[in-house]
Amino acid sequence: MGIFSEKHPAKSSVVKSALDNNKTAAEMMILPKHQLFHSDNLDFVRAEVAKVYCDHKLGLARGSRLNAQHHHAKMSDISLNYMRYGNEVEIEPGELDRFFLIQLPLSGWAEINSGKQSAISTEHCASIPSPNKHLSMRWSEDCEQLMVQIPRQAIEQKLSAIISRPLNQPLEFDLLMQGDQPKVRAWWRLIDYMLTEFESICPITNSPGAEHMEQLIITQLLHAQRHNYSDALQAKGQSIAPAHVKKAEEYIRNHITQAITIDDLVQETGVSPRSLHEGFRKFRGQSPLSYLRALRLEHARKDLLAANGNSVTNIATRWGFTQLGRFSVTYKEVYGESPSETFKKAMY
Repeated sequence: MGIFSEKHPAKSSVVKSALDNNKTAAEMMILPKHQLFHSDNLDFVRAEVAKVYCDHKLGLARGSRLNAQHHHAKMSDISLNYMRYGNEVEIEPGELDRFFLIQLPLSGWAEINSGKQSAISTEHCASIPSPNKHLSMRWSEDCEQLMVQIPRQAIEQKLSAIISRPLNQPLEFDLLMQGDQPKVRAWWRLIDYMLTEFESICPITNSPGAEHMEQLIITQLLHAQRHNYSDALQAKGQSIAPAHVKKAEEYIRNHITQAITIDDLVQETGVSPRSLHEGFRKFRGQSPLSYLRALRLEHARKDLLAANGNSVTNIATRWGFTQLGRFSVTYKEVYGESPSETFKKAMY
């Protein structure tokens, strides 16, 4: 039997039975072989959870004792987690920054405050906070959550590849993920399958198929949950860019470190500046030079994350950004942090 039923797609009938019998979800089936800890020590719990996610504030909203438990299983990029605190707690990670965290209560509720948005997540409604927005949460005493952690870079790279253009702003999903939507149900069935695989004798997570499974999970999430690029994703599926747009894109990719002008693209494609602009705006949602800038930002971010250079200036100029002040402002608008902040994280 799978974890998520069709009648209650965001609720496990098996988990419910476990709770009715005074057993935790983890003891019944949620990654029982992958327990990280079971502890009542607040400082220990906070430190251990930070190793998996990020540094955060953790406090008891009421009461004085925890009964915390964390199960964690990781593929190459994606990890699946079961967590409970056994008491009402307040959690404040700030910005998740490098990963998306899809959180589904198996029991109880969680109040999610992401940026200026606030919502209550329940067994029928998961949450997906934006990594670039300040996050704080309150979990009810009986809250037990299944959590899917996916690197931000992996999702944004996949999205960029699907829509055939770099992203000009951070990916942001709608905060709440409604469990009664068919595409959402289908996505949770993938997670259900992976939970089962982690407990099998020869799991797919140890095979060459693991990478393909991760890509499927990421791709299906992009199609299942509404986000700020959903319209571009839908348009991509309905139309194919004309030859002159693809030719201009290829020229930009091949000469990305060089000074490129509209005249260069016009000469390369053989169409008028107006046709070139109209083609890019219709099929790529931005101008040709905005496409170039976004692609350069994407390359610069990869180098900053890898500390692939001896300074921010070195990396910026490598990718054609000669006005460092403007580069810093644009970079922060897109990624929610300054280039130097990204570089320092990579260094340490």
